[in-house]
Amino acid sequence: MLLTIGEYYRLADDTLKNADRYILPGYSSEPDCFLGRNVVIQKGAEIRKPVMIGNNVQISAGSIIGPGAIIGSNIIIDRESVVSGSILMDNTFIGEQLEVKGRIADGSLLIDPESGATLQLEDPHLMSVIQPGASTKQIIRRLIHALAALALLIVLALPFLVLRPLLGLRRNWHTKKRLFPPGATAKKITIEQVVIRPEGADGRLAIALSIDRYPSLFKVLGGKLRLIGHRPAVSSDTSTISSGCIAMNPAVFGYAETEEWPENERDELMVDHYHLLHSGSLNDIGLLLKALLNKKHM
Repeated sequence: MLLTIGEYYRLADDTLKNADRYILPGYSSEPDCFLGRNVVIQKGAEIRKPVMIGNNVQISAGSIIGPGAIIGSNIIIDRESVVSGSILMDNTFIGEQLEVKGRIADGSLLIDPESGATLQLEDPHLMSVIQPGASTKQIIRRLIHALAALALLIVLALPFLVLRPLLGLRRNWHTKKRLFPPGATAKKITIEQVVIRPEGADGRLAIALSIDRYPSLFKVLGGKLRLIGHRPAVSSDTSTISSGCIAMNPAVFGYAETEEWPENERDELMVDHYHLLHSGSLNDIGLLLKALLNKKHM
């Protein structure tokens, strides 16, 4: 019988280091490396054995996992973070550039297994609990997004029919196909984005009314895009969208467009990750209205 958190930590560490004595969960063609299902390890992330990684885990670029790391299920590890000699309990988010060494992390709680001391992190951008997604909630959220997209399609139909031909005549309507790297679906998605330059009254009005987003609204009805979520940042000299996003499907409007302060892609990803973890269906609609009123995306 385990009496202390320290004994639990030492037993888990001993099990990982002496894996040949036990039948451990996971699949791997390499010794001392045990992986669950739906594990997404982005390019640039490093895995140092021995490690054990559960199901539905997202490890972002630049992160170092191991040695001696036990990662639970439903985990997100953000960019350039280090997890070694530690246990991450299920449903834990590890923020960007965070070091977790010789600790037990459970949601926003960080535990020293030797002393038993605990630290509650108040900043959800550092560590927080990932609420397990229920299929019913996901269906409701998708339905609400679709209904809101339908409403926008109706409201913006006339402005689109008037402005689209004018922009075409002025050669101010450009489409670019972008490849969105594996995220929550673990599949690559090709999306098409419209680019309108803020030139002339028609160009500025089209951007103010989000006419450039109008064609994408149909994909929300088909379930291929979310109405609001992560709007990928696109480099002007490449057709591949930055892979800094994790566990997020592309959307017509971005959570980052609701805020004024993000100055670069990293700031935008921070906002996107925060709302991904903490936003709900009804809150999404409020954030959508804020994004529509916010002229930052102009």
